[in-house]
Amino acid sequence: MRTYPIVAASVVLAACAIQKPAPLGPQPVAADLGPSLSAAEVRDEIVGNTGSGTRTGTTSKWSMYVAPDGSLASSSLQPPDTGRWRIADDGQFCATWQVTWDGREVCRRVHKQGIVMQFASPITVEEMTFLPGNKL
Repeated sequence: MRTYPIVAASVVLAACAIQKPAPLGPQPVAADLGPSLSAAEVRDEIVGNTGSGTRTGTTSKWSMYVAPDGSLASSSLQPPDTGRWRIADDGQFCATWQVTWDGREVCRRVHKQGIVMQFASPITVEEMTFLPGNKL
């Protein structure tokens, strides 16, 4: 009889239906955050410098130059992006990229752990090391 293949296929399909789906995209990584920086400390640490690091939850390397005139430039495996930055009174670093985040401003609290700058939101932590000048 041919009922065995039909029964087997039904069991496999039922098993697939009860499995939990895989998460969508890379998930944020946990990080031990250093002390939060003030607006003046953020300005002193990153303005006029190039930061390099790995995107949250990925192995994708990227760099950004934080120009003194308020402009941003990045390089990564994705197409390069440009944008604008500002530092909020509470020390958050706010960036508006033309492509990334669909052109929306995203603000993150800035922490420093040793020589690493950490840009933290409730769901992501970007860790970057900064060098003087434009290194893109």
